[in-house]
Amino acid sequence: MILQSLVRLAERQGKEAARQGQAVERGFDAKPVHWIIDIDNRGKVLGVVWTGQRPEGAKKDAFLSLSIPKRCGRTSGIAADLLVDKALYLFGIGDAGKKDRRQEAVAAFQAELARFKDIPEVAAQIAALHRIVENVHAFCKKWVGGSETSPVSSVAGDVMVPKAWAAGHLFVFRIEGERFVTASPALRARIAAEAASAGAVDPDADGNDLCLVSGRWSAPKDLIDAFSLPGPPGDGGPIKLISFNADAFCHLGRTGNENAPISVDAADQVFVALQHLCRPNGDNLKRLNAKTTVLFWSDAATGTTAIDELFGPCLDADPAAVRRIEMLYAAPQDGRPVPTTGATPFHTLVVTREKGRVSVRSALLSTTEDVAKHILRWFADLDLGHVDGRPYRAIWALAKATVSAKANDAEPVHDLMARLYLAAITGAPLPTEAMAAVLRRIRAHDKDADSPSRIALIKATLIRSYQKETPVSLDPAHPDPAYHLGRLFALLEQIQDKATGAAAGIAERYLGAAMGTPALVFPRLLKLHHHHLAKIGGGLAVHFGKQIDAIVARLPPKLPATQALADQGTFMVGYHHQRAERFKPGSDASTSTPAKDQP
Repeated sequence: MILQSLVRLAERQGKEAARQGQAVERGFDAKPVHWIIDIDNRGKVLGVVWTGQRPEGAKKDAFLSLSIPKRCGRTSGIAADLLVDKALYLFGIGDAGKKDRRQEAVAAFQAELARFKDIPEVAAQIAALHRIVENVHAFCKKWVGGSETSPVSSVAGDVMVPKAWAAGHLFVFRIEGERFVTASPALRARIAAEAASAGAVDPDADGNDLCLVSGRWSAPKDLIDAFSLPGPPGDGGPIKLISFNADAFCHLGRTGNENAPISVDAADQVFVALQHLCRPNGDNLKRLNAKTTVLFWSDAATGTTAIDELFGPCLDADPAAVRRIEMLYAAPQDGRPVPTTGATPFHTLVVTREKGRVSVRSALLSTTEDVAKHILRWFADLDLGHVDGRPYRAIWALAKATVSAKANDAEPVHDLMARLYLAAITGAPLPTEAMAAVLRRIRAHDKDADSPSRIALIKATLIRSYQKETPVSLDPAHPDPAYHLGRLFALLEQIQDKATGAAAGIAERYLGAAMGTPALVFPRLLKLHHHHLAKIGGGLAVHFGKQIDAIVARLPPKLPATQALADQGTFMVGYHHQRAERFKPGSDASTSTPAKDQP
């Protein structure tokens, strides 16, 4: 279903592009190129130009984007692209100590060019490459010498070139400083014809298989072309959606893409749709962390551009409504409120990439109306009554609450943000191990034990995963004794603070133990509080005494020796509510301050 929806998305994009006179050519893809080699019509090199420019305020260079022949998506073997490639394939520069590999790469690239040598622009590029490869030392010395270079191996020995040449930068040829070789009308027409021929359906051809997308018998494509999915540093290159590179992924004697046959035409359409969804600064992509990304799109008829392209029709192209739809999917991550919307069908794809692989965490079909309801409920489950002036909790803050606040580089469990996001948009239960991690941090005497993000995560987990009634703010009539044990501990902490003003109170020493083993800790604390009340004296001591009596009246005669995980969570909610009540305007606040959100 997901692949079929991606094909429909690509078809709608094609129709819209044709309507605007910007039809997408088959066999081509827009990619950034880093270097331009200027040549004349006979192949003489005129210059080498770096295309990178640093936009104002940006940390990285932006490069010239060109429509170039679709790249082959190679892995470790030698496989040349057409017309545009890196220095290893064009000039034999790179791969130190592997001269045979460098020569093989150059030969493979020139063999690809030779298929189009009858086209004048390509013939000029072939002539230029022959000149460069025959005397690569002179080429590099004349055009790319300078202080920013370093020695790199080539087919003719070490040469001084920019370090980036060995890092995969792409080169394109331009004739007379005016027209790129890749823009040749004759060349583009032939490449498009080849791509269309490869996707043609011949029902009687040998090797046909049933396409999973179209349901028709056709020749399957080996693999869907690699697309640019954002990833962690060092792992951000193109990646394949489907890859059968080990026997464990195969079945019934099938190999490669025979295990999931997709026709050439369908595979190309899926690639176009994925490239659109993953475009930089696009409106259909939300990164949860360095590895995990959410893609979402609609099956509705499309509108014009950007977010309106997918959501405009169901909202009558109203700019304010379009903004609400954008907020809908950004809300769980960014911690923002969201309005309700219409019942337009939507697909959501949660993917994680790591070490050159992509894992599909979840593929969902829903509607904007259902997702809006789930997100509104999500924020209701997290609501703590605006104790710190922030009514909404972002997913990153919830995930960060599960790790130590003392370590700035501590990272949550790798799939936690994806699971929290899915819970937000589907209404699913929260992972109980997240609450367990928070409680472990509290027992380890981590700072800001009752930070709002930690308590919000505990509260939502109790509601969704344990079906426990959990109030937004202080509820003196709550039926759960664990809740009142937490309240009692917070009140005893306040009494000690008023009596002694000690820097290290009972929370630093006993909070974790009181949460897990109340019968062991509370008798000692209740005995201690009599000394604190005597020290406070007067009407305030009487007031505190009455509060203690009211809470103790809601506890069982015999305190539990141990508490289950859910009861420990309820304890912390009660503790937080009682402390929050203490800092309300007009209340008897101590000299301490409430816990701050982390990080």
